[in-house]
Amino acid sequence: MIENKLFPELKQRLERAQPKRNVIKQGIKVKFADFKLTTIEHVHNQLDLEYFKDLLREVLERQNGREIRLLGLSVMLEPLENARQLTMFE
Repeated sequence: MIENKLFPELKQRLERAQPKRNVIKQGIKVKFADFKLTTIEHVHNQLDLEYFKDLLREVLERQNGREIRLLGLSVMLEPLENARQLTMFE
């Protein structure tokens, strides 16, 4: 499922939305049938299907026989150079 649907969709969305920003983290979030969530994120400097597969193996070690209800891939992009933190006070 990751390589046939989720990864190509993520790659396409990133190319459309932010073609010039580099990936700095990759992650996987899983919701199990009992609605418990688990997330694994690691620093990785490029979008990489094989790395997502490694993360999936790691997250499945937490499955404990539970069925998977939801699976999602995530990335964190490098910050924009001109982005700034908003302040609450002037």
